[in-house]
Amino acid sequence: MQEDELPSDLLSNCADHWQKVAMVIVRTTKKRGETIRSSLLFGPLGTGDEDVRLESYVAAIQSLIDNQRLDVQGDPANPRFGEIRLRS
Repeated sequence: MQEDELPSDLLSNCADHWQKVAMVIVRTTKKRGETIRSSLLFGPLGTGDEDVRLESYVAAIQSLIDNQRLDVQGDPANPRFGEIRLRS
């Protein structure tokens, strides 16, 4: 899958209710056939080696927030604690 499809792939895994950013990213990576084992997603279970790729997901989410496609609670750059939902 292409990087330019990432925002639409993320949106397809969002809902009208609040979800952790990490959950949306994990669902999107599975749909795209990718894996991310970042410590930012999985805490001490993650390797921390894939933080760079995770940054592209977080940047795409931030872009969707900036373009008013998503609502946010907390910090989306901290995926385990930030939450997002489709803008109503």
